[in-house]
Amino acid sequence: MSNQQLDKLIQGCRHNDPTSQRAVYEQFYTVVYGICLRYAGSSEEARELANDAFFKAFTRLDHFEAGTNFGGWLYTIARRTALDRYRVAIKQPTIEREAAMDFEQATHEEYRLLDRMDAEEKLRLVQHLPPAYRTVFNLYVVEEYSHEEIAAMLDVSVGTSKSNLAKARQRLKALVAQHYHKV
Repeated sequence: MSNQQLDKLIQGCRHNDPTSQRAVYEQFYTVVYGICLRYAGSSEEARELANDAFFKAFTRLDHFEAGTNFGGWLYTIARRTALDRYRVAIKQPTIEREAAMDFEQATHEEYRLLDRMDAEEKLRLVQHLPPAYRTVFNLYVVEEYSHEEIAAMLDVSVGTSKSNLAKARQRLKALVAQHYHKV
């Protein structure tokens, strides 16, 4: 889609034209959904987050500056929508229902198993993390934010961000091991 076509669609969206809204939705849905899926606990939840992000974008188009990157603006809304959903969950203490497992020494075999997994399998494992761990993991590992930036975004301490990342990594190691014991 050319910039001129996109500008025309955005103009239509500003006037609440359903055809323009549908075209923008279809053009950007896959990427927005993918962003939301990284933070969601399920594909259904990711669809809900994606739809919330589009709703916010369509109702806030007066904040979009013409001539700037619409996709980037929309992706930021999607990420913030997901973070808003989990901001409350992140501050709640996580109750560990499983027995504590010591996975500080990752074996060569664990890394070999992880390398054999495709991206979809890895995403499913990340979705099994509690919201606080999953959110910090995505912000730090996938989006490459620093712990200071994550702490500011989520209104938590830097120590909480680091702790949640460490716990996410431990939990992922356990999930990888479980995954391959079932296979």
